[in-house]
Amino acid sequence: HHLANQNELLTSENKGLRDALTTKKKHNKKGKVLDLQQRQEYHSGAVFWSPRKMAEGKARERTNKRLAKEEKLQ
Repeated sequence: HHLANQNELLTSENKGLRDALTTKKKHNKKGKVLDLQQRQEYHSGAVFWSPRKMAEGKARERTNKRLAKEEKLQ
């Protein structure tokens, strides 16, 4: 009876710690800035980007990651 209670408490504590760790990992993720500013004229205040420019920036980021990964493997 005592071992069953202790097991239940430890299982509950373990689950709580795992949930806390998952939450902490989610908070530690920092967003990356997409390289959307191709020309110097944009280096000023707030700029709004079209969905097309966002897609181009994300595609460029994926290409850069793939090239870096291939370079690392060689």
